[in-house]
Amino acid sequence: MMRIEEFAKTLSAKSATNQSHSSAQIDLSTLALVKEYVYKYITMDIPIDVKRWYTYVRKQVQRLNLLEQDDPLLIQFIREQLLVPPFIKEPESKAKKKPGNYSKDISSFLEIFRNKEKGFFVEIGNNFTKSQIFEADFSWEGVLIDKDPDSVNKLLDKKRKAWIVPTCLSLKSTPEMVIFVNTTRKEANREIIEIHCMPINTIFASLNISRVDYLHLDVHGRENEAFTRLNLTSFPVHVVEIGKSADQKEKNLLKKHLESAAFKLLALKNETDRLIYVNPANAK
Repeated sequence: MMRIEEFAKTLSAKSATNQSHSSAQIDLSTLALVKEYVYKYITMDIPIDVKRWYTYVRKQVQRLNLLEQDDPLLIQFIREQLLVPPFIKEPESKAKKKPGNYSKDISSFLEIFRNKEKGFFVEIGNNFTKSQIFEADFSWEGVLIDKDPDSVNKLLDKKRKAWIVPTCLSLKSTPEMVIFVNTTRKEANREIIEIHCMPINTIFASLNISRVDYLHLDVHGRENEAFTRLNLTSFPVHVVEIGKSADQKEKNLLKKHLESAAFKLLALKNETDRLIYVNPANAK
């Protein structure tokens, strides 16, 4: 899914290559096209089991958007209205294997964590396979943050032993309503959805997170920028993995943020698509 302003830039770029308008005219053309998309294509058909988290009361949204990220009322709202508690039953890992017989990717992380039991993870995006192995085979607990209703619905079916947070990351220190376009589908089947995004620090505070062993960020566009608002002093993290979704500009932004917090890039053989940063001071 792509934020509407990023989608507008994409349309603007197409207009610039196809027409010789002035920049002002291109902007007007882009806005018209975006409006056409919003009204022409159907709003995302949200699965019934997750609809409660994507149904908003406008007056409540307006009040919440005035609250700063450390406001107790906002923390309480997320805690009571957004957090989906872990499934109680111990899940069985489909990838259950004998120690030392994991994939190279998993083995490299187990080496970093020294086969640690009962760690804590946070995954942001919709690629949660790695944490499922940590969770099922090494008794880790954690949080899965995903804005896509379909992905959240699938997570519920998997009965994960992890908190689920069905929202997106705000670019502000307050919540914000954001329109997303599902660009993975063909143009005629694209869907529009509006989601109430929350500040990442408020999400962490609502879960009483004191430290994180593994944080996986696999999003694209401005959600990477939103991640840089995470207070790494208040919420210490040991290992951060940046997934394949981020482009080079976004990776440079994340690099600057992490290196300012004493993270070091871990060199991996034959790895160009993803980056792993480690802060040894936060290892336990």
